[in-house]
Amino acid sequence: MTAWMVALFGVCGLWLLLWRLRLRDWALTPHVAVSSRADMDAICVVPARDEEANVSGCLASLRGQGREAMEIIVVDDASTDRTAECVLEAGQQDPRVRLMRCAASQDEGWSGKTWALTCGAEASSAAWLIFCDADTILDPDALSTACHMIEDEHLDCLSIIPQMESSKLSVSVLLSCLALARAILFRPASPGKCGMVQGGFLAVRRSAFDAVGGFRKLRGSLLEDVELGNALHHAGFRVRAQPSSPWVRTVMYGSFAEAWQGICKHLYPAMEYSVFRMMMAATAYIALVVFPVVSFVMGARMMLRGDTQSVATALTVAALAALLVMYGVMGRVLARESLSRFSLALAPFSFVLFAALGLHSAHAYTHGHVSWKGRRYAGACTSRGGAAAGVDAADASSRAMRCI
Repeated sequence: MTAWMVALFGVCGLWLLLWRLRLRDWALTPHVAVSSRADMDAICVVPARDEEANVSGCLASLRGQGREAMEIIVVDDASTDRTAECVLEAGQQDPRVRLMRCAASQDEGWSGKTWALTCGAEASSAAWLIFCDADTILDPDALSTACHMIEDEHLDCLSIIPQMESSKLSVSVLLSCLALARAILFRPASPGKCGMVQGGFLAVRRSAFDAVGGFRKLRGSLLEDVELGNALHHAGFRVRAQPSSPWVRTVMYGSFAEAWQGICKHLYPAMEYSVFRMMMAATAYIALVVFPVVSFVMGARMMLRGDTQSVATALTVAALAALLVMYGVMGRVLARESLSRFSLALAPFSFVLFAALGLHSAHAYTHGHVSWKGRRYAGACTSRGGAAAGVDAADASSRAMRCI
C-alpha cells in the first residue's frame, strides 16, 4: 500500500511537471497591446463547404475589422446548401466580399480544403494571406491585435488558435477532451521552436508562403495547417501560435455526431498514423486520470467498510491530493475555452469516450472510411502503406508532428 501511495504522489508530480513543461503555454494569456495601425497589404481567404449556418457571422466579423481595403474572398468548395447565397448577400452589403466558386481540381490527390485554400491564395498578389475558417468569429480588435503581434515580433506567420464554444454538454465534453489532449501532446509554435499552428485564423507572409510551396506541396493533407507551420519553421521563418485566444472564437461543431466525425478526421493523423502512439497516449491517460479516480474510490470504500483506518485514510488523502492537482491543472487549461463547466467535472470519465473515438479514427483511416461533410477520403492518408498520395501525406504529417 505504501508503493500505491507513492505512485499517487508521483502522479501529482507528473501533473505539475506537465504544467511547467507544456500545459501553461496553453493556459496563460500574455498581455498584447492593440495596434492603432492595421495597414498590412492583405487578402482574407475563407474556405467554405456547407457553412450556411456560420459563414454570415464570420463575414460580419471580418467586415467589422475596420480595414477598408482588405478584400475577403470566400471560396465555395462545392457546397450543397445556401453557403453561396449567404456570401452573395454579404457581398451586396459590402463590395469587399467576393464569392469564388471552386471547380474540382483536374489533378488527383487534393484533399478538398487544400485545393480551396490554394485557389483563394492565388486569386491575389497581396503581401499577406489571412486564412480564416468559415465557423470563426473575430472580435472587432482581432486583426489590429494580430498586426501588433506580427510587427512586434517580426513574424512571418501568426496562428491565433480560436477559443472553442459550445452550448451543448455532449459536444463540450468531447471538445474538453480535445483541448486537454492537445495541450498535453503538443506545444504551440513560437519563433525558433517547432510546434502546432491551427488554421482557424492563420496569417502568412506571401513570400514565406511561396518559398515553401504553399498548400500545393500539401495537397493530399488533412492536417494542412500544422504541416504548413512546420514547413515554414524548418525553412527558417518566424512562426507564432497564440493558443485559445478570446479575440477569435469558433463554434466548431453543432452536434455530437458532427463533433465525433470532425475529431475522427484529425485524431489518427495527429498520432502519426501510429497505433503504438495511441496506446502510449492511452497508458498515460490511465496513469494520470484513471489511477487517481480509482484510488479515491478504493480509499473511500475501505473507510466505509471499517478497514484499517490509518491505511484507508492515507490512501484517500493521497488520492484526493492527486485529484485536486489534476483538476486544478485541467481547470486552468479549460478556463481558456468557452465550454460547459460540467465538462471539467466529467473529463476523467469522458476520456474513455475519447479513447473510443481514437480507436474509431484508427479503424476509419486503416479501412479508408474517413468522411467529412459528404466527402469521403478513402485515398488520403489511409495508412503508411496506402496509395501514393496517402503515403506522401502520411509522411508529411509524421514530419510535422514529430517535432511537437
